[in-house]
Amino acid sequence: MFACVVSAAAEVGGVGQRKLEAYGDVVVRRRGQQLVADRILYDQTTDTVNAKGHVRFRRLGDSMTGDEATYNFTQDTGTVTNSQYRLADP
Repeated sequence: MFACVVSAAAEVGGVGQRKLEAYGDVVVRRRGQQLVADRILYDQTTDTVNAKGHVRFRRLGDSMTGDEATYNFTQDTGTVTNSQYRLADP
């Protein structure tokens, strides 16, 4: 499993065993992927992040924005509500 790097403007703190909650311009980076949101809850056990507020996700030059997102870094799968996509130029 690859490590996630999490940074936040306001607060980063654990909410329980192997979970991390962060607020305020949160940035999560992992293997060339970047997820930015107002608030995140990252579960290390499932390698899943739940993000809320001004969500922006970038991967391989593609980007998407939305209101909320759930993303599993191990499986490279997730959902974004009210999403808009921008694909990288070939």
